[in-house]
Amino acid sequence: MSYLIALVRDLNGNTEYPVECFRTDLKPNDEVLVLNKNDVIYRCIVNRVKYLNWDCKKTIYCKISEAISINGAFYPPCIKPIEIGVVSSNSLIDLLKARNWQTLSYGHTTYKLVLTYTNNSRTAFILIRKNGVDLELMSGKFPRLFNRTDTYLNIKKDESLRNFVSVKFVRHHLAHTTFNLFEGIIRFSHSFMNNEVNLDKYFIPVGSSNKQDNVLKQKHETLQVQRRENRKSRSQSLYDQFSIDDSGEPVYLGSGMWIGSDSSLFEK
Repeated sequence: MSYLIALVRDLNGNTEYPVECFRTDLKPNDEVLVLNKNDVIYRCIVNRVKYLNWDCKKTIYCKISEAISINGAFYPPCIKPIEIGVVSSNSLIDLLKARNWQTLSYGHTTYKLVLTYTNNSRTAFILIRKNGVDLELMSGKFPRLFNRTDTYLNIKKDESLRNFVSVKFVRHHLAHTTFNLFEGIIRFSHSFMNNEVNLDKYFIPVGSSNKQDNVLKQKHETLQVQRRENRKSRSQSLYDQFSIDDSGEPVYLGSGMWIGSDSSLFEK
């Protein structure tokens, strides 16, 4: 699964299709190497990049300028896609940990990981989900040091911490954001660590729980209709070729197969 999805086309084709993308430096018309699950290599042109958080069958491994050329053929320089920028929850977590945000388990499977930090006056939680990131701002500073047995849920249930309550919470979704949400979370961490008072801009929900892209769906459906029409046209040509009159009766093709005047194939 990839947060960034590149819409690409083959060098000699106009059909656009989505591929997984793990870099933030791609621009329209960049030429890239794409591999499918069976390591078949394709040379493609990038049309655009969107934030969709999809699971695709093909992945961008490198730019053509980064590829290895052997006898006119191009190959990726490494066995994994080149990753540039904050493009996954793992890269976000690594950056936050490097900035001394402390990790907590959630105590349940809802969240992949919880990170927390206490500034001069408040405590914040960053809660990492499979399909998004939640932010929570607490009423004050956590009254003691966190320990290894602490989990987010246990802290919430601890009666001795009943004055330590949530004052702001927001749920962000990865799909259909108009900017890189992971980069936005890094900006939030900077603002919080710098003790900024007004953090309201970070608590406006972004993205959508619905990953479907209606424009791409319409393009796919149109392509499917065209393919069905092309198959029907070829079948109709086959019927016309073998039909001996205009009766509309089924025509025998051989090996038990018949074709009807509506281009349908069947056995008798």
